[in-house]
Amino acid sequence: MEKQRNRTSWIFQSSARRGRYRGMGRPLFIGLLLFIWLAAMPVAPAIAAAGGNASATAAAVDTPTEPPRAAVTLDGKVLFYVRGGSAHPAERRARAIGERIRAIAANPSVSTDSLRVVEVEERSDILAGDTLVMSLLDIDAELEDAPRKVVAEASRRRIVEAITAYRHDRSPRVLLVNTGYALGMTLVALLLLFGAGRVFRWLEAAIERRFKSRIEG
Repeated sequence: MEKQRNRTSWIFQSSARRGRYRGMGRPLFIGLLLFIWLAAMPVAPAIAAAGGNASATAAAVDTPTEPPRAAVTLDGKVLFYVRGGSAHPAERRARAIGERIRAIAANPSVSTDSLRVVEVEERSDILAGDTLVMSLLDIDAELEDAPRKVVAEASRRRIVEAITAYRHDRSPRVLLVNTGYALGMTLVALLLLFGAGRVFRWLEAAIERRFKSRIEG
């Protein structure tokens, strides 16, 4: 009997110890998980930031910034592109060149044969007589991926073609022909409007007669 009581007491004590150990193991396990989570938190943003900085640096190296460029136009047609810098932006430079070309084109006394290229040490000047049209730099020639002299001559030819077209479109004969076309189109539009009005009035009268006959019937 005494042995049975001792055995029962030992079983209860063992169960109590196992329950106590189980109760202590769960907080330890949760604490271990929290420690791992807190330890890993600063690492992920740091890795992400490092990766972002590396990708940004790689992008900056792989895609170098190019100087801005702007189009030189005449009558809305693009002749070529030029580049600019901080002191002389590309848009302002292109606009100034376009205005000089337009002024020459509007002056019939300036012959297109007078346009020429004068090579200087660091630039190629395109002149109309003694008037400077533009100065083409090496940075401008890089846009065409060709030597500066070749690009300057091509730009001169484009300017000549643009001036010739500008003067042709504004010649008295062309203006007269364009005016005749405009008057002809206006006359055709008026005739169409007049004819459409007559047709609508005829249809209105026909519908009115039809309904009137039905009402009388």
